[in-house]
Amino acid sequence: MNRNESWTRSIKDASPFRFVYPEFLTHLQSLELQPKHISGSVLVIGQSAACPEKTLLATPESSFQVLRREVTSVFFCDSDLFTAPHIHFDNPVINTIDFDILPQPRQGEIYFEMSSSYDFLQRAPTNFFDSALMIRVEDTGTQIADYDLIKQLAPHLKPGGFFICSGGRFPTHLKSEFFSPLSPVRVVQLPNYSGGYPFINNMGAILQKM
Repeated sequence: MNRNESWTRSIKDASPFRFVYPEFLTHLQSLELQPKHISGSVLVIGQSAACPEKTLLATPESSFQVLRREVTSVFFCDSDLFTAPHIHFDNPVINTIDFDILPQPRQGEIYFEMSSSYDFLQRAPTNFFDSALMIRVEDTGTQIADYDLIKQLAPHLKPGGFFICSGGRFPTHLKSEFFSPLSPVRVVQLPNYSGGYPFINNMGAILQKM
């Protein structure tokens, strides 16, 4: 693939595979994600039961059930019995609920637990994740503004790491300082209607830890 080509074009071409939803692709196409944005050790926050994030993490050839070579490992939080990754992936899956500190990731392994992202991050070492995803969450903007989501996440991203987020309830007049201490790479306005859920001031962003 041409390094400058939109990664999501290849995902769209793989649409005969299951769980590639048009609403999810709308977010990705607007953000113009590239493979470099999602690689290494990846954190996924708030995935839905169908886990559409698998289209970013796994290969089309495996029907999105085997992690891409560039994705060393994946950590899911906010999972439950109906969204747990062993339902979606063929890779080894480990429940981390009994770990005092999250384990050092091993190639090709997936980790998950039911804890909220805020509890989960307290047990993550600093400079731990290469990428983090939080896509199509209705109150993403509120969690950033009122719950210091980015300030809590940032220490656990490696320098140069990315946070890809989208969702509703962003401020009407958005300033770059809103994403501090991460730096905006791309910020886009998204449609307020998404998959049957009316989003308020829906936005997407690629942020980077400098």
